[in-house]
Amino acid sequence: MESAALQRYGQNLFQTEGDNRELLSGALPDDYRLGPGDQLGIFLGGKTQENFNLAVSVDGKLYIPTVGVLFVSGMTLDEFRRVLDKKLSAYYSDYSLNIMLTVPKRVGVSVIGEVRAPGNYSGSALGSVLDFIIKARGVTENGSFRNIQVFRRDSLAAHID
Repeated sequence: MESAALQRYGQNLFQTEGDNRELLSGALPDDYRLGPGDQLGIFLGGKTQENFNLAVSVDGKLYIPTVGVLFVSGMTLDEFRRVLDKKLSAYYSDYSLNIMLTVPKRVGVSVIGEVRAPGNYSGSALGSVLDFIIKARGVTENGSFRNIQVFRRDSLAAHID
């Protein structure tokens, strides 16, 4: 009787050549920091009915009609909302403000180690470690899903099992 070799758990995620589309869903993390490339929808309601679709510039600035230029790079959406609300209150009264991230910025990630296609990959700032391992076509037979290390610059930022 021949025994079939056990396949590593999760390995089937990498068996098909995908089209590399990114699937983004879920809530935006509270600690998400705005940066160059982020696209925002700003909606003013009440007496003032205005909508703006804006992108954070390469130097981290956002031009908002009426308000002017604000440096937003590094701010959370909540911090940006408070700053913008304060600026808008000088020009408008009886308004409501809603801000949403419509398109997240792109980030570059180097995937190295025991993966099938090590290299530099670009993806959404909301992408997960798994998203980038999928881009690298999964781990090799010597690799492990149990010992993934995430580095930012030269420091270990996370250890993922």
